[in-house]
Amino acid sequence: MPIVLATFPLTVGYPEGELIFDVVFFVVVLSVLAFAAAALHLAHAAGSTLGLTAAVAAGRAVSELGFGSAGTARGPQGVRERDARLHPPQRRVLDLLGQGAVRMAVAESETHGVLAVGRTLPIDGVSEVMGVATLPSARRRGLGAAVTRALTDDARALGVGTVFLTASSPEVARVYSRVGFRQVATAFAAEGRDRP
Repeated sequence: MPIVLATFPLTVGYPEGELIFDVVFFVVVLSVLAFAAAALHLAHAAGSTLGLTAAVAAGRAVSELGFGSAGTARGPQGVRERDARLHPPQRRVLDLLGQGAVRMAVAESETHGVLAVGRTLPIDGVSEVMGVATLPSARRRGLGAAVTRALTDDARALGVGTVFLTASSPEVARVYSRVGFRQVATAFAAEGRDRP
């Protein structure tokens, strides 16, 4: 409910509306996740303790490593590998995030920085949760599910009526089902089949 109320300043064009929303979002999500890990918090990239630019750079590196090591099993790639892949984000990406055209959530640790990331792109009442990835060494801690839930809750708070995503495997689909998603279709079913 607080997140829904925090959207009111945004909808009426209050100059600090986005800041109010980000603060409320961060406090609510942090309160919900506090039982899971005292040193871990979840925030919009703009509310990251690292700051927007650093959170986006770390999120991109986490995505590269996470998608490079598909599935949900823990892997050896960790903070060192993430930090070796850090590159300044493109100005356009930062602008889109600043405008709210792209939404991004990160799960970060005070000691290890960004460990999981995800994005949404709300358009005309529909939003896709995409790019959810967890640093392989940080998997099996519920971070991907927490990011997915935060992005879904954020989309709903923005008034999005349809939120969808695509799971890359049955293991990943199980993570999403724990957040409340259900399978309604199968895409790319022909991939991997022998062609005549």
